[in-house]
Parts: sequence; C-alpha cells; structure tokens
Amino acid sequence: MATSDLYCWILFSFSLLIAGCGTDLDPYVIQYRQSLLLSEKPVGAVSIQQARESIAQKQYFTFSVKVGSKDIPQWWAKDKATMVVSEGLSGFHYNLANGHNPETCPFCRRKWKVENAAAFVEFRDAQGEIIPCDCRTLLGLKESDHVFVSGTATMNKQGFLEIVADGIFIVGQQAG
Repeated sequence: MATSDLYCWILFSFSLLIAGCGTDLDPYVIQYRQSLLLSEKPVGAVSIQQARESIAQKQYFTFSVKVGSKDIPQWWAKDKATMVVSEGLSGFHYNLANGHNPETCPFCRRKWKVENAAAFVEFRDAQGEIIPCDCRTLLGLKESDHVFVSGTATMNKQGFLEIVADGIFIVGQQAG
C-alpha cells in the first residue's frame, strides 16, 4: 500500500470515528429522554379506572397503560410530547390482557366510554412547558406499546384524566 493510500485510509477511519454512528437526535431530546426513562418497572401501578375512582384523595399515580386508544386514532401530537393512552392493566374493565379483546367482550362493549378508558399524557420540561418533540421521537414509542407512566393526574372538563408525567418505563425497551 502506498503512503498516500495509507494516509487516506487513516483520515477516512478517523473521520468515521469523529462522526460516529450514533443517533441524529438533538442533544436536548436525548437529555429529556434520559431524564424521563425509568430503569426499572415501577411497582403499585393502577388502572385509569382506579385513578378516576380515587382522584379526590390522591393525585400522583403510576399507571399501567397501552399507548393509543381505539377511539382516538391520532395518539401523538406533532412537535409536542403528548400522547393518548388507554387501559392496560389486566383484570380491569377494558383490560388488554393477552386473549382479551374489549371490542368483542360483551361487558366491555357495554361499558366502554372513551373518557373512562383513555387518558392524555404530557411530558414537560423544568419550566413547565410541554417538551417540543413528539413522543415517537422523544421516547421511541409506537402504538400499542405497554408502558408504565408516573405522574400527577387531574380530571379535565371533558371527563378525561390528564397526566403530567415525570417518568415512563417502556416494557421491552432498555432505559437510556
């Protein structure tokens, strides 16, 4: 190999090392992601239904939920870290356990009301503003992902739970 070829090879290799093969994500997105992702599955998760029943006594909850809702097709918002989630805790009305379909279950079909089984989640920065990045990019979420979301919940005027989340554990995904 000629000296000039070796020099070009070294420069090329060095440029690959500098450029890296990492992510194209904005460093702020990575920082937000790292601050929100929980490394361990939280204990004591409740369903949306359980939180609705005890919201007068308690506002901070950890939810076991599914990303998206059968009744709200657009579960994410462009350029905003907000999402719609639905019941995901086994053993409760509208549960999403393997083999259980709330749309074919006679009990669930009779009781299913979107406001009872769905909630809105927001991820905010230190100034209280919604993080300006959609949840698909910010957290790598996909519709139907099973997640545990921790945060403060309130009821809005339409009867939905609104959760200002401070942590999320994504089942099947490593933190970081």
